[in-house]
Amino acid sequence: MDKKQVTTAGKMKSKVLIEFRKSIEEYYKRKDKDNTKNISERRDLLLWFVDECPSKAGPENSMKFDYYGVKSGADYKRLKDKIISNIGLEEDGYIFLDSAKKLEEEYEDIQSKYISRGNNQVIAFVKGESGQLDSLYTRIRNSFAHGNYFKKKGYYYLWNEVVGKESKLASLMILTFKSLEQIHSILKGFKSK
Repeated sequence: MDKKQVTTAGKMKSKVLIEFRKSIEEYYKRKDKDNTKNISERRDLLLWFVDECPSKAGPENSMKFDYYGVKSGADYKRLKDKIISNIGLEEDGYIFLDSAKKLEEEYEDIQSKYISRGNNQVIAFVKGESGQLDSLYTRIRNSFAHGNYFKKKGYYYLWNEVVGKESKLASLMILTFKSLEQIHSILKGFKSK
């Protein structure tokens, strides 16, 4: 019988989270060397998504969505649609679910469509404490803030975990630097409208 691994917080890890972490350790170790370009990219990503995270869960000194002119439901929908179209996600490449349990149920499908191919972008995440886009930016922020990311062959792999009775996978994203830059700049572009 397989025992579930225990996290540093003393919580059990779900089967899917264990499988996901194992696949990263075995197949997706960081291969891109730390050159000037990669160091510069990481510096920008940390600034954009950790220090300037627009979510309610971001640092106190960060700007919130209304600072960028995103105030109504229509604004949030326009922002979401613009992110999806500008970064060129496949039709089913934006996956927003209401629980980590549901994301883990979809994991095999995500694994076969996106991770194993290694060349498709995907944003899969679950609802956090606030709305959809707040959850998206929070999941990206937490991936960078907690070191849950790596770059391989031009793609950033980001993930998040939620802790309850057991830790579960809460987000999984595969995005290029250009797409992450666009997610940041699309939001900044709202301010000028």
